[in-house]
Amino acid sequence: MDEKKKKMIEIYNIAIDKYFNREFEEAAKLFKNVLEIEPDDYVSEIHLARCLEYIKNPPGDDWDGVFKLTSK
Repeated sequence: MDEKKKKMIEIYNIAIDKYFNREFEEAAKLFKNVLEIEPDDYVSEIHLARCLEYIKNPPGDDWDGVFKLTSK
């Protein structure tokens, strides 16, 4: 595995920890960093979009990390 890929995985792991700790602004920044390294990382794109949504509309206190669709 090359150094670029290792760095991307390292940043992603920190970002996902921030996400599950409800630190959505910091997680969003980190997911953006991942996408700068690997623009086609679909999972980071999804998590970034969810972070941006949760920044605007924070989940309830009972949030367990699961993203719930509200429309089709």
